[in-house]
Amino acid sequence: MNKEQQRLEAARDPKTPWKKWGPYLSERQWGTVREDYSDNGNAWDYFNHDQARSRAYHWGEEGLAGISDDKQRLCFALALWAPLSWTVLFAAINSLQSWRLFIERRPVKLTSEEEEIRRLVFPDLPHRKVLQILSIGSWTTLDVGERLIESGKRSDAVSLIVRGKVRVTRDDRVLDELVAGDFVGSALILSGIPADVDAVIVEPGRAMRWEVGALERYLAANPETRTVMLKHVAHDLAGKMERVTGVSSRPSERAQ
Repeated sequence: MNKEQQRLEAARDPKTPWKKWGPYLSERQWGTVREDYSDNGNAWDYFNHDQARSRAYHWGEEGLAGISDDKQRLCFALALWAPLSWTVLFAAINSLQSWRLFIERRPVKLTSEEEEIRRLVFPDLPHRKVLQILSIGSWTTLDVGERLIESGKRSDAVSLIVRGKVRVTRDDRVLDELVAGDFVGSALILSGIPADVDAVIVEPGRAMRWEVGALERYLAANPETRTVMLKHVAHDLAGKMERVTGVSSRPSERAQ
């Protein structure tokens, strides 16, 4: 047994007082009125603030965060004047919420590279959302000759080129050259099949790389960002098909 299981087992022995003390006070004792000795039933006005500071509570009433022994023979609670205590409590909660909103809505400044990604892929997203999706990825340096995709292997990551150039080949035949704003590996992720092309860096640069699992979990929890990214991926794939086949994927151009 682990330590927690040992404590639970020991608590069954009356001689081991693990559960002698705890937050056993009833719900009504957590800051509400039950000990009312007023003539008119108006417990809140029965005594003033000066009395509340020194009054001994017979039943542990009007206390916050109370604890007691398991028989409730002895109860401890923060003795506060009830109207004032709740005012202080709600003021503290409101202050915490205001601070959280301030942190969430304060202006966010992007670096030049982050701003470039926003311009290329996420122009419709606020800066904070852009930072969130970038936080689950990692920056990578593109070195000439490095392979981002290798024929016959599955891709477990998606890369967005920010600077540099990547050449896509099949059997030594050049199919396309990817530049800033193009995704590398998005088609393979969607299809789930091993690659039948090679993607090799021919000009040094920088890219943002996302692990597929982390990216999928984030997009599932953020539908607005998912819509924007899928829209760009669809546009990216259509552009690649157009460059490879020479046939436009846009109906207006196919009709001409």
